[in-house]
Amino acid sequence: MWLADTQMNDWAEADWQYQRTDAPPGARGSGHGDADYYVHTHFRDAVREGKPLPLDVYRAMDSTAPAIRAHDSIVEGGRLMNVPDFRPGPDRKAGEMPDSVSI
Repeated sequence: MWLADTQMNDWAEADWQYQRTDAPPGARGSGHGDADYYVHTHFRDAVREGKPLPLDVYRAMDSTAPAIRAHDSIVEGGRLMNVPDFRPGPDRKAGEMPDSVSI
């Protein structure tokens, strides 16, 4: 590794691994490279302390729906696809599917 704009005079060896070295002991073996620990603790804190979740269902759909629609577009030869907004609004109650899902 070499970092620009630093006092490094030469390349430095780096042990690149996907495991976190700063994870708490409770994270070990929690699943998905110990990442499930963080999902669990965020959910626990939201329930116990009334804290908002960093990724609610709408933010999850904001990142998931475009990826699904991109796949659909590829399958259909690059056809343009609408990405629905799953948030409730004046024309749609919470829990109802957007009209544009089938587009």
